[in-house]
Amino acid sequence: MILINPVGFWDNIGDREERQMPFLSPMEELIQEEAREQGRQEGMVESLLQILQIRFGELPPEVLEAVHGIEEMDILNLLFREAIAIASLAEFQVFLTSVKTSVE
Repeated sequence: MILINPVGFWDNIGDREERQMPFLSPMEELIQEEAREQGRQEGMVESLLQILQIRFGELPPEVLEAVHGIEEMDILNLLFREAIAIASLAEFQVFLTSVKTSVE
């Protein structure tokens, strides 16, 4: 039976992977960050819509359209918190309209 000394094995693997990682230009880093932010925004939109659907059933097209049109994370977070506590879909629609109006 041959025993391999694992000490330092993973360190060497990590060094090898680091050397093979390409250098990213500032523009590429910016593009990656924008893609991550867009992913977070899309995830928040989907989570918000799921909460509304669970609480109130099928959502009217105007709610779907309005929520999908929101890109600002702070507004999505506000709507998310409101969707958890609000009493009815009608109240949420009023709140959504007031938030969208105040931003425009």
